[in-house]
Amino acid sequence: MTLVDIRTLVDYLHALHTPQTVLLDQILGHERVILGDLVYYEVMRGFRRDADYQLARSVLEPLERHPLSYRQSVASGIEHFRLLRNQAHCTPSTTTMLLASHCLLEGLPLLFSDAVFAPMVDRLGLVDRLQLPAPELADGQR
Repeated sequence: MTLVDIRTLVDYLHALHTPQTVLLDQILGHERVILGDLVYYEVMRGFRRDADYQLARSVLEPLERHPLSYRQSVASGIEHFRLLRNQAHCTPSTTTMLLASHCLLEGLPLLFSDAVFAPMVDRLGLVDRLQLPAPELADGQR
């Protein structure tokens, strides 16, 4: 099971080839890919053209979504934010912090492209999905 950050989803929907989008393409349909509800909101609100919105919706709507702003994740996000700020790291957005805190609370890896998550890997123990083994795929599958 893997959660995905906003930047990776945007890159994926724009058909950019990055290590994260390649892995996302590989794991879709082979493992559970989960979106945070606020991540889904942030991605979907960015589309101006209806055609782009409808295409993104058809790709993302079937994915499971988890709520990110429940009591425990908010409390954890505040503590994580304060720890990072006190260690002189850049302070991430609310959605970013809640996404990372949800992953930490639930023991889930995060597939991310945004460099703001790197200190969370180093300082908080966030698991970078890109560093885990890729799924074994049958011959001919991508």
